[in-house]
Amino acid sequence: MVVRYLDGVDIVRDAITEIADEVGVITHVAYQAREEGYYALHITATVPLPFPSRDWRTTRLDIPVEIQVCTQVQEVLRALTHKFYEDRRRRPTVTDEKWQWNCHSEQFVPNYLGHLLHYADGMIVNVRHQREIRDRAE
Repeated sequence: MVVRYLDGVDIVRDAITEIADEVGVITHVAYQAREEGYYALHITATVPLPFPSRDWRTTRLDIPVEIQVCTQVQEVLRALTHKFYEDRRRRPTVTDEKWQWNCHSEQFVPNYLGHLLHYADGMIVNVRHQREIRDRAE
């Protein structure tokens, strides 16, 4: 799921977990913040679903369903860099390489762009929040 602003992530989290609680579905919430600039909320809902068994009786299986929630800005970045990350995952990694110190490496710009855009997402919400406080005080 894609939300416009960073505070929308928690709004979606609250809505999904509330609905899941109402229908008895267990959820697990995990905020992802990775070194390579990936930011998203992962909500795993374990849904009990009926399935036919070999003898055609109905059996229930707990099926985990993952919902990823990110901002529009992070989604744009993901669309631009997805092929890059797929290619990098297929290549052997050099464990002692510090991409953070090599501005010419393939990872430097997209990874730090992810961090920068997450910061910008937060600043947008912060400015909007400060404006709301100011408007209420007036």
